Amino acid sequence: MSPAVRGRGAPVRAQTFWKTVVDDRVGFLDRVIGLLADHGIRYLFLGRELGGKPPELEKSLADEVVWRYLRSRPQFQEGLARLLQEARQARLALLCAEAEPGRCHRGLLLAPELEGLGAQVLHILADGRVVGHASLNLAAPPAQKRLF
Repeated sequence: MSPAVRGRGAPVRAQTFWKTVVDDRVGFLDRVIGLLADHGIRYLFLGRELGGKPPELEKSLADEVVWRYLRSRPQFQEGLARLLQEARQARLALLCAEAEPGRCHRGLLLAPELEGLGAQVLHILADGRVVGHASLNLAAPPAQKRLF
């Protein structure tokens, strides 16, 4: 890997172990961290600050209610500030098990917040394309969770 693409991986899932990826295999996260390190990429867990599913909230709450709560927490703002601080030193990759930015808090919560603070946000899509956040034209989530 060339020095130009070295950076930091910052998982923003609420849990440190990615259960939905690779069938709960023990040591998966350790292997990911090792692979990142082999390529000069430092792992930085920010799920407590920026995770989209805080454990203290009901699981059935609508996303926008959860996100309003997340934005109100001081640690959310601290996490965003930490990301921007890290981004001044190296490229960042925000990691999560959800592949589609339009179905994940990375694309619907974090990216707009970061762009509002002046950061450039690019998404790596499942087909390998890299696209700017604004070009995705993500629809706003519904005002209430669907009942049916």
